[in-house]
Amino acid sequence: MNTAHHNPLQHPLGAWFAYSASALFIVALVTLGQAIGWPGILREPPATVFPRIHANHVAMLAGYACYLLSSLALVPVALALREKLLAGGVSTIVVDAVTFFGLAGAIFKALGIVRWLIGMPGLAAQYMESTSQSEREVLEVAYLTLNGYAGSVGELLGVQLTGGIWMLGISICVLRRFGRRWVSALGILSGLGFIVLTARIFVTEVAALQSFVNPIGLAWVIALGWTMSRRSS
Repeated sequence: MNTAHHNPLQHPLGAWFAYSASALFIVALVTLGQAIGWPGILREPPATVFPRIHANHVAMLAGYACYLLSSLALVPVALALREKLLAGGVSTIVVDAVTFFGLAGAIFKALGIVRWLIGMPGLAAQYMESTSQSEREVLEVAYLTLNGYAGSVGELLGVQLTGGIWMLGISICVLRRFGRRWVSALGILSGLGFIVLTARIFVTEVAALQSFVNPIGLAWVIALGWTMSRRSS
């Protein structure tokens, strides 16, 4: 194959979805940050969270809808990469295994995000309308339970574990088969970073790495879109 005139990773549709995932995430980050102070609000007590959700209900729904679409947009990106890696001669078993983690990550993230579109607004509305302290305490427990469970599914399993394995696996395959050193380096670095972040359930200090790993992961998706949109290498 003459790579001087052909880009084996070119996939315009996959590139479009990679760019869309990045843009939607940035919109979600800005919208949720202004509306409810996300992601810092995730560490606040229910008594602080509920009034903020209730007062900014529409903006919160818009922000999390963008975040959900951003996560789902990575599904066609994973499938496009699978197509290109198979065409490039990478083992079917390896490619399918890596793709499985990419699809699983998107599903886990979506499950975690949905709680903010369906569960949390209802809890916040009940909390703000209630005049009973005991009922409010029950709603606070419900919030902590739902946030703890769904948050772990979305962030721990989706973003960090399965998402990190997908980034790492895809980047190694791309590096070994097609080169693309700087794009692969971003993917390997972010993938390893996300996997390391799963240790935060045992070592809480590890969570500090998130402020560095997230931007690198976003940069990798953008770089991946750029690579897949190029007509020649």
